[in-house]
Amino acid sequence: MIVELGFSVDTLNQATAVGFTGLAIGCIFFIPFVHKYGRRSLYLFSSALQLAAVIWQGNVKTVGDLMGANIVSGLGGAISETVVQITIADLFFVHQHGTMNGVYLMFTATGAFLGPVAAGFVVNSQGWRWIWWWCTIFLTINLVLVVFLFEESKYIPITVGHSVTNIVDTERTALPGSTQEYRETDKFQKDAGAAEQESLERSHSGLDTTIPLKTYRQRLSLITKSEGPIGHHFYQPIITLFCFPAVAYTALTYGTVLACFSILTSVQAVYLLRPPYNFGSMGVGLMNIAPFIGACLGFFVGGYLNDKSIMWLSKRNRGIYEPEMRLWFALIATIFLPGGVLMFGLGLARVRLNFLPHISLSHMTKQNCRVHIGQCWPSGSEFSGSG
Repeated sequence: MIVELGFSVDTLNQATAVGFTGLAIGCIFFIPFVHKYGRRSLYLFSSALQLAAVIWQGNVKTVGDLMGANIVSGLGGAISETVVQITIADLFFVHQHGTMNGVYLMFTATGAFLGPVAAGFVVNSQGWRWIWWWCTIFLTINLVLVVFLFEESKYIPITVGHSVTNIVDTERTALPGSTQEYRETDKFQKDAGAAEQESLERSHSGLDTTIPLKTYRQRLSLITKSEGPIGHHFYQPIITLFCFPAVAYTALTYGTVLACFSILTSVQAVYLLRPPYNFGSMGVGLMNIAPFIGACLGFFVGGYLNDKSIMWLSKRNRGIYEPEMRLWFALIATIFLPGGVLMFGLGLARVRLNFLPHISLSHMTKQNCRVHIGQCWPSGSEFSGSG
């Protein structure tokens, strides 16, 4: 893109930043509609918007095209950052959330890390625009699958009940000042509650087979509307973010991980093309295999093993699950994530510093010096190729 369209590295990085801005804006402005109108309609909207974005990416000719396509791509992809977790909560139990989120993130990592690997080969064989035409093909298939196979997971409960008189309050109102009768009434209520609890524990849950299942058309309805206003869904998450430390901690942690991912991909696309690496498109793409392997191991630990750990910790806690129990496995990431980023950055810096002094500047003249992305080296050296 730099050669064909004249874009600078800064322009490409700014376009990536614009895409992340779309991700942030989309999460705030689209997710409230998930709670109001259901999951399916937003999945369809996201799939269509991302398809439009990759078609635009394939036709990019100006900086305006590049920025516009990235903002649309970010807005479309924003829904997948959060609505998938909502769908997982709809369909699975709490002790399965880690595993299911791990599976989802593993497939996300497949696109994020192996996508550039495939893109490197596509660039060499078909040209960079074909990256986006392949995305167009896959996202068209994806949109068709969502239209015909993705069922609505939102559940609107119907509450049927009746009011009951509080026996304790009635007795205490009828017999004011009688401490002995208060105690007898309390004891009676405790005994009755214990008997009822034992009865519930012994009973077996069953399904009411008289309730009809929804038809295929009903399960694929475009809108599943909930009653009530939608406005509070826009500002409540912001209030929650600043009022609950656990939510703020989660947001900062997730944001830090995304920032590290963005930095790694941007840096390797710049410096690995230069000496002493002189990687081509395929070489830069293949660099993403290593983080993909690490991500798969991390999803297994943070997903499946995390679920197993909270089951064990809940049993130790007399059967009570607390969300903080999941944080024990986060200690592993506090070591590996900063360590990995430092290894990557220091490795690039030290190799370049060790390489540059070996170039004999005294042998360089205007006639035998070749310039490649801001670097000079003698025409007779092993790094004198065009890169």
